[in-house]
Amino acid sequence: REAERDQATAALKEANATLEARVEARTRELARANASLHESQAALADREALYASVFRFNTDGLFVVRVARDDALFVEAYNPAIEILMGKPAAEAAGRPLAEVAPPGLLPLLEGRIRECLAAGEPISYERSFTFAARRGVWA
Repeated sequence: REAERDQATAALKEANATLEARVEARTRELARANASLHESQAALADREALYASVFRFNTDGLFVVRVARDDALFVEAYNPAIEILMGKPAAEAAGRPLAEVAPPGLLPLLEGRIRECLAAGEPISYERSFTFAARRGVWA
């Protein structure tokens, strides 16, 4: 019996040592993964800050539009250049249908250009004189 007990104790010690080594190795792996995740998050935050400043300080009017499953267009955001033209803050338009945000006379044109851009899969350019509530004779 003592021999069996000694054998079992030795087997338990060996299993415990193996388990402790595996836990230690996995802990190191997780620490490396965590450090990598923190680096990625910092890089993403830097990139977001860059894009936010480009969006915010761009003198061209920029819309961010979401296409719903039913193909309806919703304004997610627009930059200060559009705020000036529209005469209302972007916060008031966020999440609302484009049809509620766009000047009624311009809705068909804006929606058409957005859909043209979506179909092309890349930015499109056009130029036209518009009249907005806050400004007249604006070229876009």
